[in-house]
Amino acid sequence: MKEVPRGVRLPVEVVMVERRGKCEYELGHTFLWDRRPPPEMCGALKQSLLLPAVRCSLGAPSGETDPEIWLVSCPSKRGTVWRLQAKPKP
Repeated sequence: MKEVPRGVRLPVEVVMVERRGKCEYELGHTFLWDRRPPPEMCGALKQSLLLPAVRCSLGAPSGETDPEIWLVSCPSKRGTVWRLQAKPKP
């Protein structure tokens, strides 16, 4: 796992990796969460990603096989799965 300096918040790339049912977004749809959720993201997804995105941006490890990758489900039982990963600023 890469070490993120304490107090540094990196942008988080959010990508849809699984679609189980109806959703306005398509597989592979990508957002960049940079301190705040993107305005075009739906409210349900914003709520689902709020805490994981902040933790990911600060370098906290996930419970996944790769601790730098977070997988989060949309709250709908027929929703989507999103992959979050912190990205260094260019």
